[in-house]
Amino acid sequence: MANAWMWAVAAGGVLGAAWVIVLWKAVGLLRSLAGLEDRVARLTDALALLADTTETGFRSLTEQMVPVAAASAPGPRRAEQAIRTTTGRVVRASKQGQTAVEIAAAEQVSEGEVRLRLNLAQAAARSAAAAALPARKTQKRKGDNGPLRSA
Repeated sequence: MANAWMWAVAAGGVLGAAWVIVLWKAVGLLRSLAGLEDRVARLTDALALLADTTETGFRSLTEQMVPVAAASAPGPRRAEQAIRTTTGRVVRASKQGQTAVEIAAAEQVSEGEVRLRLNLAQAAARSAAAAALPARKTQKRKGDNGPLRSA
């Protein structure tokens, strides 16, 4: 009987030692995790600084490459005219029977952009046609309150 108690105490000691080792390793991993979090934070800050510096560099490079004459001309109007002319070329090419793939290759844009420009041009034509039609006057019937009619 004493022998069984000794084996139980020895097994408990071995299990306790195993738990101590596991806890010691876990604490070590947590310490290394804290160091890893510091490194990630430093890398994140460095990446943000790099992105800001790159953006500033590209902006200054763009400002230096833009001619002075283009800078003095009104920008939005010029961009709007370029969009209109591109859409006009796309619509003309479509009316001449070219496919979207051919138009995209000629204009150096994607097929999706060609289709978008064609759909926008059609929608603009429809809204212009609808605006040109005079508004119809509807005659009201006596006692007609439209959708609020009583049953």
